[in-house]
Parts: sequence; structure tokens; C-alpha cells
Amino acid sequence: MSLIYDWRQAHRLHSVRVAGTGAIAGAIGAGLSAAGGIVPWLGLIPTWAVWLGGSLICALTVFGRLWRQKR
Repeated sequence: MSLIYDWRQAHRLHSVRVAGTGAIAGAIGAGLSAAGGIVPWLGLIPTWAVWLGGSLICALTVFGRLWRQKR
């Protein structure tokens, strides 16, 4: 993996956008969990779907970094 030479433009990379979306989703989930607001959702979302979502975010982050983008 190559370094980002123009780090001020890193927000335009697909991998950074996917990772940022995953971080926001994780922060919302952690906040709901800490506040007890996740309890109504426990019966609606199966555990495998949560793991699949996290795995998908990780895979898309790697894929987005390896994908050649037009500049």
C-alpha cells in the first residue's frame, strides 16, 4: 500500500469515506448501547447481521484503498 502524499485530500479516498461511515455507525451503536436505547433493537436485528455488517465495512475499506481512483 502506498502512502498518501497529499494527505489534505485524503477525505476524497473511497477507503476513508467507508471507514468514516463505519466509525460513525459504531459510535452511534456504542452510544445507544451505553444509554440502554439498543434494547428495543435486540429482537429485530439478528447477531449474524451485525457481524456481517462489520465484516462488510472492513472489506469495503480494504477494497476502497486498493481500487484505482481517477484524480
